Amino acid sequence: MEKKVSFVLSVVVLLILVGFVAVHDAFVPKPKIEKVDMGTCDYVKIIVLEERGWKRLKGPNSLLGDIFAHGGMAVSQWTFEEWLEDIYKDPSRLALGTAFAVEVGKDGKVWKFFMGVGWNAPHMKRRYLATGFSPDLKELDFIVVCHEHMDHFWAMPAVLEVRPDITIIAPATLSDTAKAKLKEWGHRGKLILTEPLKPYTHKEIPEIPPGMALVTFPGWIILGINGEQAALFNVKDRGLVTATGCCHMGIVTLAHYAATHFKIEKNNMYGLYGGLHIALAEDWSPERNDWLMYLKMLDFEFVGANHCTGHVTIERMKEFGIECSWASNGDVIEYGKTVKWYNEKGELIKEITFEG
Repeated sequence: MEKKVSFVLSVVVLLILVGFVAVHDAFVPKPKIEKVDMGTCDYVKIIVLEERGWKRLKGPNSLLGDIFAHGGMAVSQWTFEEWLEDIYKDPSRLALGTAFAVEVGKDGKVWKFFMGVGWNAPHMKRRYLATGFSPDLKELDFIVVCHEHMDHFWAMPAVLEVRPDITIIAPATLSDTAKAKLKEWGHRGKLILTEPLKPYTHKEIPEIPPGMALVTFPGWIILGINGEQAALFNVKDRGLVTATGCCHMGIVTLAHYAATHFKIEKNNMYGLYGGLHIALAEDWSPERNDWLMYLKMLDFEFVGANHCTGHVTIERMKEFGIECSWASNGDVIEYGKTVKWYNEKGELIKEITFEG
């Protein structure tokens, strides 16, 4: 009898608590998020420096082969001696890189920066030259580190050899090892660290242009790395463009944060670019369709994806009616009054026009 009474009392208490929470949520207003005004830019141009990352994904002397030989996805990348040695080898054993350049225009002024620098330094030097940058990289205003995975971060010696003074903007989740490596590689410039889930605009970081914001998303990802930084752009009269190295935070998280924390022209999702980390191994599973359904709902005008997105994902996007393309090495995607996509030869492949 006592057990029954005790059980009944427990249920009553639980119902009271649930009711209190429901009433509290219904009548107590949630704190309003004050949207950040990053300003606007006239256009954003993405230049694909290198998107392949590595020479082989599977099999002997491959990315996955090395990872599992070292103990799996949770093992720190900084313990892979053969990967560190591959920074300087020419030709490399495995390393290529993942990186893109960004050009932002506003009232006739232009800013240029790399987002990611690649992995193998000799290879990336050639890629920088092939995509129109001078040997001394004098065009660059700063470097944005999306995250410290080897394919995005480890070719920093290729940049610092000629620009040791350059400003580097990185996630505050950057490891002590990565910070020490920057010094070892010769960095003598300013290192700006962006705290997780805090919006940074030209007001907080004067080096970046109006119409641009940086946000770091915390969270442990493979190979012992924490956090990824995304770049956001507000194109005048058009809307939001996002750019990511791998989008480890996920498209849903990125888009929701941007929509709820920033003032966006016409509240429009204009462009999505980068590695989207959906089907790296070119496999597919039914739950991934849910991500594409959400992406379809966001209604981006044009998606340029590569690297860890997976070619199979692009094909699935097209089946969902999403305007998209695989952004190959040397491709240029410009989000301005129109969307223009050029190949490595500078030939216009596609232009999407809009009224107004």
